[in-house]
Amino acid sequence: TLHLIAMMREWDLVCSWNKFTLDTIILNKISAFSFWVYAGIWLPWPISQRDFVANARGVDLLDTAKRQIIFLVDSKGADAADASGKGLDNLPKKASSRERIDIKPSIITLSPMTEDSVNASVFFSVDPNMVKVPAWLVNFVLQVMVPWVYKMVLKIIKKRFANESSLYPQRMAKRRNLYAHFKSRIDQSMNPWAREEK
Repeated sequence: TLHLIAMMREWDLVCSWNKFTLDTIILNKISAFSFWVYAGIWLPWPISQRDFVANARGVDLLDTAKRQIIFLVDSKGADAADASGKGLDNLPKKASSRERIDIKPSIITLSPMTEDSVNASVFFSVDPNMVKVPAWLVNFVLQVMVPWVYKMVLKIIKKRFANESSLYPQRMAKRRNLYAHFKSRIDQSMNPWAREEK
């Protein structure tokens, strides 16, 4: 669970392993787990590159019956954020040549099961800014992109987090207090006696 949290929290590192992302940038940090983020997305020819700006917010529900950490993601307010100077002027130069997609209210849920396992679910609703999405592109996303990203996430968790010289462990060490807090919260959620003693 903690490693998946780190992969989402350290958003700017996604492009270091995900070949379908061209840029991943944290535009503005509102709080420890609330950000405006940017990503450029590669799509196969003849579809032009896409990008998005979205607000991502982490919510700790580990003390509830659901025992989850959720991440809420959507593009609502992106224009207003730009106007109020929340960092959207820090987009890469290539952003002007990319088609902007709209992330509708979406959610990622993480439910710790054991110390080494987590039940994760992802629901994303996207307006791709196309009059009609070709069937072959839908098939490419579902049959190529999504399975590849899933396998890479497993690979990153298994290999990079075990290597202290890798970027993710370095970031976690830099934000030691933040990740120690979440580790403690996760441990408590799996231990009812710890929650009662709290």
